[in-house]
Amino acid sequence: MKKITIIVLLAGFLTAFTTTGNNDNIAENVKELYGYQLKHKDIDLSDFNLWVITTGEGFDRTFIAETDKVARPDFNAELVIAGKVETLNYSYRLKFKTILTKGDEMNVYFSVRKAGAAKQGNGPLSLATVSKNQGIKKINFFHDNILVRTVPIVWVY
Repeated sequence: MKKITIIVLLAGFLTAFTTTGNNDNIAENVKELYGYQLKHKDIDLSDFNLWVITTGEGFDRTFIAETDKVARPDFNAELVIAGKVETLNYSYRLKFKTILTKGDEMNVYFSVRKAGAAKQGNGPLSLATVSKNQGIKKINFFHDNILVRTVPIVWVY
């Protein structure tokens, strides 16, 4: 009886430390973009404002450069993710922490910190570029590991 108990405990112990199958999480090459503002200040003051931009035309419709010297994304090789958080009373700074690709999904993890009083849409704007991957079908945005938005991606050639 002792041998059976020891074998069962040993088997249970060994299965507790097995690895999980095929884990194909890949960290993406992310580059922050600075020097841009929203072209139109009509943002949602009660939710996260999140964008995925895949073309130069869409980028130009949404954002405007503060000067002529700011870096422009290469939309042949990159896509842009952006975020803005502002309420009636406060503006917040959104920080992209980790971007992982798993299968046909990209998971974007970010955090938010209070940046001061509300600025009627002129508060901090966060932009980053990520390498384009035609296999990505949707991008999931997570605020501190909680899914807040899923954006489907339709690649137009």
